[in-house]
Amino acid sequence: MDFTREQLERYSRQIVLPEVGEQDQAKIRSGRVLIVGGGHLSSAATMYLAAGGVGKLGIVDSHPVTHRDLRGQILHTVSSLGENRAESAAKMVGRINPDISAKAYPIQLGGEKTADILKDYDLVLECSGDFHTRYLVNDACVLMEKPLFIAEMAGDWGRAMSVYPGQGPCYRCVFPKPEADGIARKGTGDANALGGMVGLIQAAEIFKFFVGKGDLLRGEILLWDGFRMRFHRKRVERDRECALCGEHRTITRLVGNEGSYEAAV
Repeated sequence: MDFTREQLERYSRQIVLPEVGEQDQAKIRSGRVLIVGGGHLSSAATMYLAAGGVGKLGIVDSHPVTHRDLRGQILHTVSSLGENRAESAAKMVGRINPDISAKAYPIQLGGEKTADILKDYDLVLECSGDFHTRYLVNDACVLMEKPLFIAEMAGDWGRAMSVYPGQGPCYRCVFPKPEADGIARKGTGDANALGGMVGLIQAAEIFKFFVGKGDLLRGEILLWDGFRMRFHRKRVERDRECALCGEHRTITRLVGNEGSYEAAV
């Protein structure tokens, strides 16, 4: 895959890295990432994936840009107010890097429609901040064998988890029910740049995944205490009784339409 002189100049600081090089930059350019959520967690991740040359980005979000979004959602500006967040984000991606493709999905994911969208992408970055959506995307990725990168934020805490179907635990293995999750109980507020930090962590994981280099979060969760600036890596195991990826799984397909979902058993 040949690069133009302008592209080589754009990516030169990545290409000169011993871990990357021009061939690995070509792998990044051929990458296709679906980003679920066009808000706080996804903003920094989307901007860096675009600037770094990931070839195709899809962005899913059904909500409009509001004034409260502008505090931390750096994909959007005052001129974006009232516009759908996925469409606003796709336009910003085009301004950051016109060499790549950006597609907006201004919808609420649901059931079978999720699989129709996922099939065109190599992996998924889940940043919705919504448990209903997160379980849906987790289930779809495991059933379709797509790597999944999850970014979560609540208050002053952030969490990054990656799901590699067949190679480790899925989200349901670790969190069978939302009410069992301590971070989920912290509330829905978040602190400005702290949300962007978690998105950046997962953007870095995605770049490493495409080039096949580095220590990926396989079978681990990265916890970040933002106010105390402490990181903690926690080992997590696959649950043999998991309804989705266990030895006797009961979830076998996705059913429902846009805006609705249930796991078929």
